[in-house]
Amino acid sequence: MPKILRIIHRFSLSGPMFNAAYLAKYLEPEFETLVLGGVNGPDEKNAEYIFDDMNVNYRRLDQMGRSLNYSKDRQTVKQIRSIIKEFKPDIVHTHAAKAGAVGRFSAHRESVPVILHTFHGHVFHSYFNPLKTKFYINIERYLASKSTKIVAISPAQKKELSQDFSICASDKIEIIPNGFELEKFETDQETKRNKFRSEFGIKDETCLIGIVGRLAPVKNHEMFIDLIPELLKSNENLQFIIVGGGELEADLISYAKAQNISVSSQADKKSNASLIFASWRTDMDVVYSGLDLVFLCSLNEGTPVSLIEAQAASKAIVATKVGGISDTVLEDVSALLVPSNDRASFAAAANQLIKDKAFRNNMATAGKSFVKKNYSRERLVNDYRKLYNKLLLN
Repeated sequence: MPKILRIIHRFSLSGPMFNAAYLAKYLEPEFETLVLGGVNGPDEKNAEYIFDDMNVNYRRLDQMGRSLNYSKDRQTVKQIRSIIKEFKPDIVHTHAAKAGAVGRFSAHRESVPVILHTFHGHVFHSYFNPLKTKFYINIERYLASKSTKIVAISPAQKKELSQDFSICASDKIEIIPNGFELEKFETDQETKRNKFRSEFGIKDETCLIGIVGRLAPVKNHEMFIDLIPELLKSNENLQFIIVGGGELEADLISYAKAQNISVSSQADKKSNASLIFASWRTDMDVVYSGLDLVFLCSLNEGTPVSLIEAQAASKAIVATKVGGISDTVLEDVSALLVPSNDRASFAAAANQLIKDKAFRNNMATAGKSFVKKNYSRERLVNDYRKLYNKLLLN
C-alpha cells in the first residue's frame, strides 16, 4: 500500500484543512496517510476535532507557525525529516505556503520519490511589500524545481503561476479544483434559517447580507462596512453580518462605529443592529440558510470556500473579480463580479440583487447546480487518486 505524508499549514478551519481531511479519509484503503499540521494562531478556530471525527491519523508540528521564524522553521524541518525516515512515504504532498516550504525542502533532502504541492492561494500580491513579495516568489521558484508536480486549484491560478509569476513551466502544473461535502447545505434549510435568525433576532422579511471569512487585511472587510450606509439609504429591511474572527475584529468594530453604524458583537449585543459580528462558527450550513445574499470583497483569493458553500446553499453572490473567483462562480449567472476595491460598482451590483428577488433566486438555482457538478468531495478524491497513481508509475 503506498504511503502519503500530507502536510498542511495549520489545523484551522480552511479549504486546505478540509481537503487534507477528505483525501486522508476517502483514499483509504488504497493509500495510507499521515497528516502533519502546524500551530494555529490565537485568532483561528482549531479544527483538530474534524480529523478526530474522521478517524484520520495526524500529528501536530508544534514549532510551525504562520510567520517566518528561522529557529522554529529549522526545528520543523528536523522534525519532518525524522518523521519521513520513520514513516517512509512514497509521496509527500504539501498544502499552502508555509507547509509547502518546510515540507518540500524536507522531502527533497530525504529523497522522497514523489513531491507534490497544492497552491490553495498565493502571497504574490496584496499581502506584502514588493521586496518581501519578490523574496517569496524566488523561494517558490526554487521549491517548484524540487517538486514532481504542482497543483493549481483553478485555471486562473495556473496562469498566474506559470505566466504572471514564472513559478514553473505550465506543463508541470495540474489543475485540480477543491472539493467539499456539500449535501448538508441543501437539507432542511427552512428550519436552519429560522434557527439562525432567531439567535440574532432577525425578522423573516429582513434581507440579511453576509460576508464569511477570516478577519484579515486581504479580505477587505472595510469595504463591506463602507457599503452599509450606502445600501441602507436606498433599501428597507436590511441587516448585515460578518461571520469569522481574526486579528482585525476590534479594529473593524471601531471602524463601523466611527461611521455611526449600529453594531452588535459578542461583547456588546444589541437588538436590531445594522451590523452583527458573529465571530467564528462551525455550523456553516445553518449560517448560509439564514442569509439572503453573500458578499466577498477580497483583494486576492485562491478558490474561496465561502463562495462554494454559498452556492451549495442556493445563495446569490456579489464579489470582487480577483484570483480564482472567476473560476469558482458563473459570472452573471450565479454571481455578479466587480473590479477589486471598486465600491461604486459593488454597491450597484448589490442594489440590483437586493431589489430584484427573482433575479436573485435564478442566480441561486444556477449556483447550486454548478458547484454540485464541479466542487464535490467525490470529484476531488477521484482526481487525486488518478494523479497519485500516474506519478507512482513514472
